[in-house]
This record gives sequence, structure tokens and C-alpha cells, in this order.
Amino acid sequence: MRVVRHYDYGMILDSTPNKKGIIQDNMYFCFLELDNEKIICVHTYKSYDDEKKSYEWNEFGSIDEDGNDIIVGYYNITYAKDYEFGEEFFKWFDRSLNTSYSKSNEFPSKEEQKCAVDYYEKNIKSKY
Repeated sequence: MRVVRHYDYGMILDSTPNKKGIIQDNMYFCFLELDNEKIICVHTYKSYDDEKKSYEWNEFGSIDEDGNDIIVGYYNITYAKDYEFGEEFFKWFDRSLNTSYSKSNEFPSKEEQKCAVDYYEKNIKSKY
């Protein structure tokens, strides 16, 4: 499995500044088309570290089926079936906010996720 093309938006979203005027989170998005014709969205983010006075890559958190907090990892990897390469980011983003998801939705396989993360880390992440 390999990536046949990508479109990287870089840091395209951020959080509202806190009381000190610091933007706490910077969010990065990249879309990858795999050789199996699936389109993958790679979403990751940096958070401001008050002690280091810099932005550091952060991990996504979630809640498991029992209601416990869990760490998901540095990437949120999903299919982006409705994404069109090169389209204006917020056109896709706004559309994605209105897409309903359910437990029956298909998620990228472990192999697809590994391919996406490996490609992102080798070819894109170092720019940021």
C-alpha cells in the first residue's frame, strides 16, 4: 500500500486565544489518496506548553465504552469520502460538520492508518 497523492493544508485551524492572548491549539490537516483509491484525512495538532513557551505535538483523548478517559494517539485518521483534492479547506470542513456518523461507519484499516502516518511523518510533519 502506498500514497499516490496528497494535499496538505498545514496549520489551518486554531483555538480561540486564552485570557493571556495565547492560542492554545494549532490544528493541521492533510489528505492522502492511497493506491486502493481510498482518501484519508490526517488530523493532528500542537498545543502551547506554558513551561517551554512553545508549541508541542499533542495526543488526542477520548472516552472508551466504559466512560474512562483514554489516549488515542497523535493522529486522528479517518476516511474523507466526500473530499475533492485541492478544494478550499473550509468548504470541505463545513460539509464534514454536517455529515452524520454512526457506529456502523467504516474506519481506515490498521494498514491504511500505518501507511498514512508513515507518509505524513516522512514527508510532511517535519515542515512544522
